Amino acid sequence: MSGSEIKFSDPDQQRRFAEHKKTNNKRALDIESVYEGKKLSGKYVVVTGANRGLGAAIAKELISQGAKVIGTCRSSKPDFGGFFKVVDGIDVTKDKAMKKLVEAIDGQSIDILINNAGYFMKDPETIDSANFTEEVKMIDICAVGHIRVTSALYNAKLLKEGSKVANITSQGGSVEWRSTQNVGGPFDYGHHMSKAAANMAGGPLSFQLAPKG
Repeated sequence: MSGSEIKFSDPDQQRRFAEHKKTNNKRALDIESVYEGKKLSGKYVVVTGANRGLGAAIAKELISQGAKVIGTCRSSKPDFGGFFKVVDGIDVTKDKAMKKLVEAIDGQSIDILINNAGYFMKDPETIDSANFTEEVKMIDICAVGHIRVTSALYNAKLLKEGSKVANITSQGGSVEWRSTQNVGGPFDYGHHMSKAAANMAGGPLSFQLAPKG
């Protein structure tokens, strides 16, 4: 794809939604009409942070479609069943935890890795109340954590040829969106920096892994 053919998402959510309706974009308006979940049946999928929130929702959907889900959590285990395996004590900021994860997977080839584990500091953050410790923590979990987990599985040769890596991030990492639709406070420096870092990490990761299949 040439540079002139690359299209980016419109940072203005309302205008973007209006365009979806105008063009009858089924993927945006009716995901169920294009979603083929049964293709996940039998796939081995690692989901980090699978014990609550978005990670739990992803894990439940995968399980319902017949995927063999290996869910990780840092402390509390999921309050629902159906997992192929649950690996607790996995802190994505700790190198030692990556060794534990690899050992727990025990040589099983992985079809899909979903880097979902995240963290958001709830207290509002402005330049006069910046929490640098929390900022670094968010970046480590939400961005470096993606690379830490992917690297561990890749170096252990657990990501099979044709496998997929999905990094859960958000438009909160878009400078254009932040200046288009979310100019005012709270400013949440750590959150937005962590998502921008996560978005950027996905680029070189895809460039390096794509030629390897």
